[in-house]
Amino acid sequence: MVMNSEKIDRRIVHIGNDLEEVKINKLAKMMLRLLSDSNKIIELEPPLGSVGRRCPNIELLKSLGYLPKIMLQEGLIKTVEWYSKNKLK
Repeated sequence: MVMNSEKIDRRIVHIGNDLEEVKINKLAKMMLRLLSDSNKIIELEPPLGSVGRRCPNIELLKSLGYLPKIMLQEGLIKTVEWYSKNKLK
């Protein structure tokens, strides 16, 4: 759908769900929990230009007919499960 669209023409296309905004720190904590990882997150001052939250602008993708169907938590769970089943051995 995206690759064959003339609307794209070498533009960046953000993929995701814009229905929920998530701080990067919370996203990292969610991943650690899903991975059963006991590492602690050390918060430092972010480098200049870093983003403090995740909420993709998917207007271009929506103009092609895409609508988000999966919320972040569910998507992360499915991603972790997929990588667990398909990781290189």
